[in-house]
Formats: sequence, C-alpha cells, structure tokens
Amino acid sequence: MGRATLIGFSAVAMWALLALLTDASGAVPPFLLSAITFTIGTGVGLVARLFMP
Repeated sequence: MGRATLIGFSAVAMWALLALLTDASGAVPPFLLSAITFTIGTGVGLVARLFMP
C-alpha cells in the first residue's frame, strides 16, 4: 500500500467513527469538545514537526 492510500483510509476511518465518538462524548459542550480536539491535534502536529527533517 502506498502512503496516499493509508492517508485516505485513515480519513475514511475517522469519518466513520465521528458519529460514534460524538455520541459517546455525552454532555460535553460542543465548543469545549472542539477546543479539546484542536488542542490535541495541535500537540500531535507540533510533536510530529519536531521529528521531521
């Protein structure tokens, strides 16, 4: 499998889990959930950037 295929598969898998994870979040306010999500994404991106040449 190529890199693009794996990236595409991960995008489809995340989209498929979106409704399940949203329902599982319970009574968390939407803006708080968005802020937490963006914080995690930014952290992962910054850590990944440290290991790129």
